[in-house]
Amino acid sequence: MHDLRHTFASQAALMGHSLIEIKKMLGHKRLEMTMQYVHIADPETYKAATLMAETLTDMLENNDILE
Repeated sequence: MHDLRHTFASQAALMGHSLIEIKKMLGHKRLEMTMQYVHIADPETYKAATLMAETLTDMLENNDILE
Protein backbone atom coordinates (compact mmCIF):
# COMPACT_ATOMS: atom_id res chain seq x y z
CA MET A 1 0.00 0.00 0.00
CA HIS A 2 2.86 2.34 0.84
CA ASP A 3 4.44 1.85 -2.61
CA LEU A 4 1.09 2.71 -4.20
CA ARG A 5 1.16 6.12 -2.51
CA HIS A 6 4.63 6.76 -3.94
CA THR A 7 3.46 5.68 -7.41
CA PHE A 8 0.36 7.86 -7.12
CA ALA A 9 2.42 10.90 -6.13
CA SER A 10 4.97 10.38 -8.89
CA GLN A 11 2.33 9.86 -11.57
CA ALA A 12 0.39 12.91 -10.40
CA ALA A 13 3.55 15.00 -10.71
CA LEU A 14 4.22 13.65 -14.20
CA MET A 15 0.66 14.57 -15.17
CA GLY A 16 1.42 18.17 -14.22
CA HIS A 17 -0.13 18.45 -10.77
CA SER A 18 1.72 20.78 -8.43
CA LEU A 19 3.35 19.58 -5.23
CA ILE A 20 0.74 21.60 -3.31
CA GLU A 21 -2.09 19.70 -5.05
CA ILE A 22 -0.37 16.36 -4.44
CA LYS A 23 0.19 17.32 -0.80
CA LYS A 24 -3.54 17.91 -0.41
CA MET A 25 -4.45 14.67 -2.23
CA LEU A 26 -2.16 12.64 0.01
CA GLY A 27 -3.30 14.45 3.15
CA HIS A 28 0.18 15.58 4.17
CA LYS A 29 0.62 18.47 6.56
CA ARG A 30 4.13 19.33 5.38
CA LEU A 31 5.36 19.81 1.82
CA GLU A 32 8.65 18.15 2.79
CA MET A 33 6.80 14.86 3.29
CA THR A 34 5.18 15.11 -0.12
CA MET A 35 8.55 15.74 -1.72
CA GLN A 36 9.76 12.42 -0.28
CA TYR A 37 6.90 10.65 -2.05
CA VAL A 38 7.47 12.13 -5.51
CA HIS A 39 10.16 10.07 -7.27
CA ILE A 40 10.56 11.16 -10.87
CA ALA A 41 13.22 12.20 -13.25
CA ASP A 42 12.62 15.34 -15.21
CA PRO A 43 9.72 15.05 -17.71
CA GLU A 44 12.01 15.00 -20.75
CA THR A 45 13.96 12.04 -19.38
CA TYR A 46 10.70 10.27 -18.57
CA LYS A 47 9.38 10.85 -22.11
CA ALA A 48 12.63 9.60 -23.66
CA ALA A 49 12.62 6.45 -21.52
CA THR A 50 8.97 5.77 -22.36
CA LEU A 51 9.65 6.17 -26.09
CA MET A 52 12.62 3.79 -25.89
CA ALA A 53 10.54 1.22 -23.99
CA GLU A 54 7.79 1.40 -26.61
CA THR A 55 10.32 1.07 -29.44
CA LEU A 56 11.99 -1.96 -27.86
CA THR A 57 8.61 -3.57 -27.16
CA ASP A 58 7.62 -3.14 -30.82
CA MET A 59 10.94 -4.62 -31.95
CA LEU A 60 10.52 -7.64 -29.69
CA GLU A 61 6.93 -8.21 -30.77
CA ASN A 62 7.92 -8.06 -34.46
CA ASN A 63 11.09 -10.14 -34.02
CA ASP A 64 12.97 -7.16 -35.43
CA ILE A 65 15.93 -7.33 -33.09
CA LEU A 66 19.31 -6.08 -34.20
CA GLU A 67 22.10 -8.59 -33.71
